[in-house]
Amino acid sequence: VPEDKLEIVDAHTLGERLGLDCSFRAPINLVNMPLTQFRMEVHDAKVLQQLYRAFRPKRHLEFGTWEGFGARLCLQHSEAHVWTLNLPEGEKDADGRSLYSDASGVTDGGNRIGRLYREAGLTSRVTQLLMDSREFDTSAFGSDFFDTVLIDGGHTADVVANDTEKALEVVRRGGLIMWHDFCPDPSILAEQNAAQGVVEAVLLNWKQWRPRFSSLFWVRPSWLLIGVVADGGINASEHNDA
Repeated sequence: VPEDKLEIVDAHTLGERLGLDCSFRAPINLVNMPLTQFRMEVHDAKVLQQLYRAFRPKRHLEFGTWEGFGARLCLQHSEAHVWTLNLPEGEKDADGRSLYSDASGVTDGGNRIGRLYREAGLTSRVTQLLMDSREFDTSAFGSDFFDTVLIDGGHTADVVANDTEKALEVVRRGGLIMWHDFCPDPSILAEQNAAQGVVEAVLLNWKQWRPRFSSLFWVRPSWLLIGVVADGGINASEHNDA
């Protein structure tokens, strides 16, 4: 049955597929570039920024702040207020070593968290939550509080599953849940550790999750999986007022 198959939507048809009154475009450098060379800040951002402009979320939830690129992207291309979660000291491996760092130190911890949206002067529209997403209490929000969610925090299957379940508790019907670092191509996945955990979470939970979405599809070419929460239409006039 169709629900047992993952739909693939070409990026240039995304607006039509979501019923949005706009035309999406996939720049030629995206179409011709191998997915293994894609970067969130350069390539997936081209899809996300068009999505935010067209969908016009009022309230957006983000799992994984890092330096604040994703939050800034949403803020600059919509009028949304953004709630964004990040571990206070960033992600660490089993031995307690930071997973993400550069010559200046840890990039997803301490005062580096959210620096990009702060430097852009957008702090007033952000609620920064420093915590483990597994401890995130969704009872503070209604079941239809958020219009959109981006899941791009911990990339192990258990954390992705946790973040997805919590997203489903607070996203309105017809709202969007977006997962970053997703690709269904096994040959590409073999080289991408982060994506392996995201795909594993989706496979393990497919039977429970798929019925909760009216549609669920991979955007090609991108590292984005998008789900439309079931029992609602995508209509900007139905969005909650902030």
